[in-house]
Amino acid sequence: MKKEFSSIKSQINYMKQRIQHLEQTADNSSSTSSPPHIIFTPINNDLKTQADKLESSIEDTNNHLSGIYTSIATLAKSFGAPLSEQR
Repeated sequence: MKKEFSSIKSQINYMKQRIQHLEQTADNSSSTSSPPHIIFTPINNDLKTQADKLESSIEDTNNHLSGIYTSIATLAKSFGAPLSEQR
């Protein structure tokens, strides 16, 4: 589970770096004669695709963690542990 979290954190950091780079590129290219929307539309689609994949991965991880929590709660109940000790 730590590896999954680490991987997601790494992907988020990578996305932040890419966004910063794209923002800098957009700022630098604003002085050129080319319209930015023509240049950056494919990049924005790629970022949207990556963001969608990341969101899906986070949802999958959350669902997996919920399942683990449910299993732990069920086990705790079967051993008669009080609710306060289940967390």
